[in-house]
Amino acid sequence: MELGTRRFRRAIDAAAELYRLPAWQEFTAGAWFEGLLLTESSGDPTARRYERHQDLADRRDAATDPDQPGVDDGRLEDDASYGLGQVMGYNLRRLVGAPPGTRLDFTFALDPWFGLGASCRVLVVELAATGGDVARGPGSIQRRPDWRRPRRPGEPLSVSLRRVRPARGPQRDARAGRARR
Repeated sequence: MELGTRRFRRAIDAAAELYRLPAWQEFTAGAWFEGLLLTESSGDPTARRYERHQDLADRRDAATDPDQPGVDDGRLEDDASYGLGQVMGYNLRRLVGAPPGTRLDFTFALDPWFGLGASCRVLVVELAATGGDVARGPGSIQRRPDWRRPRRPGEPLSVSLRRVRPARGPQRDARAGRARR
């Protein structure tokens, strides 16, 4: 079985290095980042999911939400996640410097190169909030027995890299079973 992210592997590794994502347990930064992308989008850069539970009229940021609450506004929906890393539209708006309430067409987020960068930018902020602790950092990383199991419809976003003993020596690249220095 070929992983959906295989064709992006070099770019994933490069993005992980560029944004200085940390290795985690036995996984290189590129390996766990790829696992996250696989879980979020199955490696499909055009993946999009409406997040109904976030598109509520009574949310504290509702006044700056330019779309209709409780209605999927398609590519204009800021309460949807987009691309390889499933970055939320409201985060994309911040990343491109658009003021709150600006109505955007989020099609640009489906470009795999943009999606990798946007995903890393969000991860860097989340990791900084936890002092770089990957297990507590990104909201998408949850422990689950088998991180390769496909997500069920409606299941929260998560990457479930198994809890393993910390690696000794060089970090392992779980994708190839090779030690990396």
